[in-house]
Amino acid sequence: MTIYKGLYVQRLSNGTIIGVQVESCHGVSLPLNPGAYIERGISPPIDKLPDRKIMLKGMRMNEGAHYQHC
Repeated sequence: MTIYKGLYVQRLSNGTIIGVQVESCHGVSLPLNPGAYIERGISPPIDKLPDRKIMLKGMRMNEGAHYQHC
């Protein structure tokens, strides 16, 4: 079991995923390459994560909201 949760993916203009942003249950955020994300079995599945642009737009709409996933 991993202590990280996937937040969003970063894509090239052609749709290729080049990075995944994850966050630990302690609030530590870091980028991973797609292979490491899949290899570590982090949830949700990489193909279910939102695009960075969509995620950041949602975060601006919910400023101040915080969640706990540990």
